[in-house]
Amino acid sequence: MADGESGLGRHRGDIDGLRAVAVIVVVGFHAGVPGFGAGFVGVDVFFAISGFLITGLLLREQQRRGRIDLGEFWARRARRLMPALVLVLISTLVASVGLLTALRWRAVAADSVWSALYVSNYSFALGTRGYFVESTAPSPFLHMWSLAVEEQFYVLWPLAMTLLICVASKLRRTVLTVMAAAVPVAVAISFTGSAVMSFRGTRWAYFSLPTRWWEIGFGVSAAVLVTRFRPGRTQALALSAAGILLLAWSMFGVKSTTPYPGVAALLPTAGTVALLVAGTGPEGPIGRFLALAPLQWLGRLSYGWYLWHWPAMVLASAYVRTESVWLRSTAGLVALLLAMVTARVVERPIRFHPSLVASVRRSLSVSVIGIVAVVFGALGLFGLHRRALSDPFLAHLQRVVQERQANESSCFVGGSPSDSGCDGDGPLLVLIGDSHAAHWSEAMASASSESDIPVLVRTRGGCPPWGFPVAATGRSESSDVCTQFVADTFSYLSERRPSVVVISTASYQGRVLTSAGAPASRADESTIVRDAVERRLAMLLGLGASVGVLLDNPSVPFDPIECLARERESAPCDFDRDEGLADVQGMRRIESGAARAVDVPVFDGALGMCDGRRCETMVGGRVVYSDRTHLTTEYTASQEPALREFVSGLLDG
Repeated sequence: MADGESGLGRHRGDIDGLRAVAVIVVVGFHAGVPGFGAGFVGVDVFFAISGFLITGLLLREQQRRGRIDLGEFWARRARRLMPALVLVLISTLVASVGLLTALRWRAVAADSVWSALYVSNYSFALGTRGYFVESTAPSPFLHMWSLAVEEQFYVLWPLAMTLLICVASKLRRTVLTVMAAAVPVAVAISFTGSAVMSFRGTRWAYFSLPTRWWEIGFGVSAAVLVTRFRPGRTQALALSAAGILLLAWSMFGVKSTTPYPGVAALLPTAGTVALLVAGTGPEGPIGRFLALAPLQWLGRLSYGWYLWHWPAMVLASAYVRTESVWLRSTAGLVALLLAMVTARVVERPIRFHPSLVASVRRSLSVSVIGIVAVVFGALGLFGLHRRALSDPFLAHLQRVVQERQANESSCFVGGSPSDSGCDGDGPLLVLIGDSHAAHWSEAMASASSESDIPVLVRTRGGCPPWGFPVAATGRSESSDVCTQFVADTFSYLSERRPSVVVISTASYQGRVLTSAGAPASRADESTIVRDAVERRLAMLLGLGASVGVLLDNPSVPFDPIECLARERESAPCDFDRDEGLADVQGMRRIESGAARAVDVPVFDGALGMCDGRRCETMVGGRVVYSDRTHLTTEYTASQEPALREFVSGLLDG
């Protein structure tokens, strides 16, 4: 999020306007405002702008001095970025004590340190939390990943340009000539890696600098291009129109199920570059729009607004226990007010302080002091977290979260894990599905122990066992990996021919793909899922197995662990049954209807926790949920009597 000065040394008001548009769509996306479902493309706009502006500034310095003063460059970046960042990090740490429960303090403390060091993108790539992971509580610092990518660019790119300047000198070529040859190669390599990794669904594609570099590289290429090419009025208008169309297309054509960044990120990136090269003047309609005073004002506040908006939304949602559009939008507006105050009281005074401007060492020292302050704040919060866990109830809540059943294939004999006992050709019960089948695995094994039948659990998170393709998101595997896993599972079943097969899955509403790999419409989604369920049931019955379907449980509309930690009892954390079933009811109806048609028994995962109107988050003193959708082992174990009756019926069948 560099300053709005072009490589030509003049202020570009159109870039301020473009930056305002980018931050608006990002905030709208995070607030859940209808029509902003692809607002995450605003980050791609910021990346391209940063590549363009920073390269322009460095080229100007090279032309003026013959070299790049690395210390001075990094000092300017530090004065520009660090003061507001440190303020937001420390303020969020303090606010977390009052607005979040102690169970989240440790994660918040760790994330603040990674954010202060500008490596949070790799922390999130290795972790389990993200914008599209609906079952886990998001980090209030999750948005810092994009700032980490940019800061890594600010550190590495001046070094790379310094090397290119040396190469140009050795070859007796201009640095622009060398860059024109080197940058496209780097962009092509990065883009190829991004496209492949995005298709495979890995989180590294979304969060890492190498897979995002090509977007910044587009901006770098644009900065090189404008030193040699100045579009005429007609060309500028055409480029501007194309840029706006590409940005609009990305806003409405890219879905959360689209592999990203990958090929899809070409739309916002190319659109941004077209606008940057056009250098839109105020005489055109697009230029007049970007020059509007409100957009210019927002553009100048975009960095602070971006910093504040996500912590405000996460903390407000956690405290009020709702993620309504109105609440998050209000939090976003409060964040804008905080950005205004931050710009006036912190950012500008420190950025332009004479003693700091005059000294690289003092500028960098202030940044180091800020990082140290964040580290001490994080250590303080970590200490509070450890003290809070001396409370047995909170310690128990943390334990049930950590004990969530992992995705695995396991054999149980007599209700206990075993390295053998599922091989051979004797009777066998197989539980297949995704993570929503896995959380029933130990209870299913215990329920089957009296029958002396081994239980084989074969599950993989994010992979519906019915066989319909799904888009990768969050912790889910990519569609091709899931397809292979499900195919291998049914190949095994066809060869082994178990006595009983129990199948269970989460709902994948909004993530189902067509056979061509495109996101399915709502009407097509139901048809695809229904056909897949009916085919799989027919196939399993054709193997001679006794088949049972375990219907999915309701989803909690808020973080149940966070609620229980705050309220310390179930009643305030109970929720409406219909609301909890809203996201899973379609899948449950399809499964129960298909099962009924072929006389397959069904076990309802909602019965033990819900009556006709309400669902509980604690039953008989046991915690029901480990997050919004997954059940705890202690709760599923309490359902063993009902499961035993279900299994006995299947065995008798």
